Amino acid sequence: NLKASDAITSQIVSNNGAIAADGGHVLLKKAAARDVVDGLVNMDGFIQADSIDGRTGNVSLESDGGTTLVSGTINARGQNAGEKGGLVGMLAHYVGVVDDATVDASGSSGGGTVLVGGDAYGGNGVQTATRTIVQSGARLKANATDNGDGGKVIVWSDERTDFAGLIEAKGGTHGGNGGFVETSGKMTLSSIGNVDASSVWGKAGVWLLDPNNIIIQANGLDTNVAGAPNFTTTDDSANVTTGSIQAALNAGTSVTISTGTSGTNSQAGNITVASSISKSAGGDATLTLNAANDIIVNGGVSISSNTNKLNVTFDSDADASGAGAIVMNSGSSITSNGGNIMLGGGPTPTTSFAVGNATHANGVELNGVTVNAGGGNITANGQAYIGDYLGYSGVALTGTTMSTTGTGSITLNGHTASAYSAGDNGVVVDNSTVTVQNGAMAMNGTETSNIDEQKTGILIAGTSTLQSTGTGTITLLGDMHNDNAGYNQYNNGIVTSAGSTITSVNGDITLTGHGNDKRTTGLDLSGTISSTGTGPGAAKINLIGSSTNLADLGSIGINLKGTVSSVDGNISLTGSAPIVSANGSAPILLDSGIN
Repeated sequence: NLKASDAITSQIVSNNGAIAADGGHVLLKKAAARDVVDGLVNMDGFIQADSIDGRTGNVSLESDGGTTLVSGTINARGQNAGEKGGLVGMLAHYVGVVDDATVDASGSSGGGTVLVGGDAYGGNGVQTATRTIVQSGARLKANATDNGDGGKVIVWSDERTDFAGLIEAKGGTHGGNGGFVETSGKMTLSSIGNVDASSVWGKAGVWLLDPNNIIIQANGLDTNVAGAPNFTTTDDSANVTTGSIQAALNAGTSVTISTGTSGTNSQAGNITVASSISKSAGGDATLTLNAANDIIVNGGVSISSNTNKLNVTFDSDADASGAGAIVMNSGSSITSNGGNIMLGGGPTPTTSFAVGNATHANGVELNGVTVNAGGGNITANGQAYIGDYLGYSGVALTGTTMSTTGTGSITLNGHTASAYSAGDNGVVVDNSTVTVQNGAMAMNGTETSNIDEQKTGILIAGTSTLQSTGTGTITLLGDMHNDNAGYNQYNNGIVTSAGSTITSVNGDITLTGHGNDKRTTGLDLSGTISSTGTGPGAAKINLIGSSTNLADLGSIGINLKGTVSSVDGNISLTGSAPIVSANGSAPILLDSGIN
């Protein structure tokens, strides 16, 4: 039971009537004071701050160092077509949503936000509670009621959270995805309530409970896990032995290891591969790692098969919280013997990104690594950490060898979206070698922020080599979308360094780059691009560069400073930029040779 003590009855901010402020902001706050030990904000009445005329309503109940207690009804809805739900925040040292309380931030075109005791992961600069209670009769809603995505509902505490009510963050009845729900206690979580983040038409939403960390290692016993061969944690600091994994793989049984939410639940939900995993018998199998946060492969650790295929899937940020990178450290490797290798994140790692965070800023980071699919496909999907930082990438290969044979393909998709930052890349290949034979190589680097500079869709740096030894095509797309004229510069679609090489025998090479705003270049090419095949099937080279100069300052479609050569294949250059002006804009600049 949660109630005010006699000592604080004179320190109460209370509403047991009705407050209506559609389109406005309702704030009930008890500030901390030297002689106030237990301030109370008590809401057992009715508050309405629905959206109106395009203005979204907000309700804040705050008690600095005290208690916020809600047993009434709070509405911050968007009931008319096109309106979204608003924001309801219930924050204090202790927070209780009790009895038959209802908090509704639903909206026609999208759910709003409900914060009980803090924001996601206890972050974003929002005040956090020590204890949070949501009783069984309480209802927290952030639904999309017509066409839109469900909203966000967070129940958080730094110590103990007890959740027994109902949370809804459903997608719209005519379209939209489910929303995001977190019920977390940094030290202890009791969660017996119900959550509905479903969607009739789109993707289901996510319910995040505090996850456990897992270490995969040779020593010790399986600890705090259950369900072999599909291991899920039962408490923090879980351990899965490589012997358990290998025994299953060698029997042709696939293994899935997932961070769970049981026990103490005080960890981020990382998976660390600390010892090598080797498949040496049995039929084809799949090893899948699902981590709520990061997946880290320690230096010198290998994942391999020498008997039939081993498909390998790394799924970081599996809870779709927007944080969860994949990091393979120097000397580590994956050798799949013809199996597919997937490095991605979110609910669908084949299409969604591993996402960098404050600890590991690159979405997918391979540093001094060997990845060999031996005829299988390799895919890496990554998004750089979104923050005011420098030089991070969606997918980053440094000193790495990545290869496949036969018709196996390699696809790297990297994205960056940080504002007020410089030097980020969608995809960077630095002093690395990427090789295909008769399958396609594709790299897609994109950027969508508004205020930035010196960013690149795709950067081929150092002495890197991209090569097709057969009929496999090489296709690079670097696309910069910066829409804030005057604030962006030197943002280029594709950049190759003087020591780099892109070469193919009989598979076409196509580079398409787009730069945006002042002093940008679609294709800035200092390296060597060559077609070595002979006869009618020889590789053709297609270079397509464009630049949108919003400020009319020195934008170039193609700036060719390296060498482009072909034995028998055609070479085509297509450049577009604003009309040549005194400020230096030009569709194509040739500072070197074409052979």
